[in-house]
Amino acid sequence: MSTPTAQTGLPTRKPTSLAMRIVAAVSVIVGTIGIVWIIRSVGIDSLVDVMSNLSIPRFLALLVWYYMMFLFDALAWRQLISEPSRPSIWTLWKAAIAGNAINQLTPSGNLGEPLKILVLRYKGDLKEIIASLVVWNFMHMTTTMACVLVAAVPIFIFLKPDLTLILLYLGGTFVLGLPAALILGTFKYNIISRLAALVARLGFKTKRLLQWQEKIQSLEGHVFAILKERPRDILIALGDLVLSRIISISLTFGMVWVLGIKMPFVTVIYVQMLTLAVTTLFSFVPGRVGVIEGYNAIIFKTLEYTPQVGLAVSIVTRIIQVITTVFGVLILARPMLERKHQEEVQP
Repeated sequence: MSTPTAQTGLPTRKPTSLAMRIVAAVSVIVGTIGIVWIIRSVGIDSLVDVMSNLSIPRFLALLVWYYMMFLFDALAWRQLISEPSRPSIWTLWKAAIAGNAINQLTPSGNLGEPLKILVLRYKGDLKEIIASLVVWNFMHMTTTMACVLVAAVPIFIFLKPDLTLILLYLGGTFVLGLPAALILGTFKYNIISRLAALVARLGFKTKRLLQWQEKIQSLEGHVFAILKERPRDILIALGDLVLSRIISISLTFGMVWVLGIKMPFVTVIYVQMLTLAVTTLFSFVPGRVGVIEGYNAIIFKTLEYTPQVGLAVSIVTRIIQVITTVFGVLILARPMLERKHQEEVQP
């Protein structure tokens, strides 16, 4: 008799390799030392002066605006799920927040995706939900990359950044587009199921691989069904994702607004786009510890502001990150405890 866990098809978590653990630990240590050094360099008193301008009502408004981003993400995701299997907006919104909370803390920034599925098990057809998440991720990365490229036009025209920052901007855009290209190539050419079939023919754990191949082929079928048979849903989801990306792009503007800092909108967009590029390039660093702080201190000084302003923006970012992480942990607590209990009683 199969267990509920087995029926859902949820993958078991594989332990992180020793090399990745070492890289993650070293990155966090170096990042923490870097944060301390930056604070000592700019001066704690001057940083406190900037942070004293933080408006609590404005911060609460920014927080609401930030969580609206997940609402549009959830609306887009729900639109990609067929009507009989659609969970509620509330459930998808919680799954989006929980997944993002884990993504922003972990190396590679995608370990929260399986946890989104964990929140949604028993909420509908799991294969349909997983397939919709694959399509959603592709569309999410594609719309983000499109926004970055569109924003490059006014930035390069009005700000005329130097070659180093241009290369950093384009490099981050390229890295951001790689996962989208990988998803497209994987499902367009059935790469996963073909690899499974090849390995199965070689006789390595044939029965298990053939079962896995059947699951992958079924998932590929669901993905292609969404892409080929539901253009209207794709278009509506795309509109929701564009609104989500607009909110994401405007977050840095909200942070300087919260701190009472006056900055041209094009400059703020430039900072936000470079932030995306830098965090993408340094996605191997858990929580981007030290990356966000160091980058903001440098870029704000480069743009003729002060490092204190950049560090203050980083602090606002971290406060929002901590709040989101707390929400994410609370959302994940129940399904993770249920899964652990099922694994304990599994014969």
